[in-house]
Amino acid sequence: MIALVLVWVFFGKRIRKYFKLKRMAKSYETFRIKFESSVEKLDRDFSPQSVETSLVIWKNYLETLLSKPYTKYTSKEIRTIENSEELGYALSEIDRMIYGNTKGNVHAPFAGLKNYVRQQFEKKKEEVAHG
Repeated sequence: MIALVLVWVFFGKRIRKYFKLKRMAKSYETFRIKFESSVEKLDRDFSPQSVETSLVIWKNYLETLLSKPYTKYTSKEIRTIENSEELGYALSEIDRMIYGNTKGNVHAPFAGLKNYVRQQFEKKKEEVAHG
């Protein structure tokens, strides 16, 4: 019992960090699979509702990762808050798909969203690993 307490005292922070990083990686992988599947479905069967579903999957994951209420933000608010040109372009194209009911190139804007999430995941992972 004393050995377990000593191990926890000396290595508890590392153990917690290890498991948090594992949970984050698993959550990211789950998001990635769900998001890619949604975009593939969107490519086969385009509708504004399916575009919005894919966007909501993205917002939900980002909200969980960064602890900001992305699901409550409009695309315009996200563009203002995040101040990323690539993200702004992607969200504008997605809004055009939803509200203009135009298919266009489905993959480019969603690849932009996926890239943005990957960047944010890597930043968060570094924060947890070194913080």
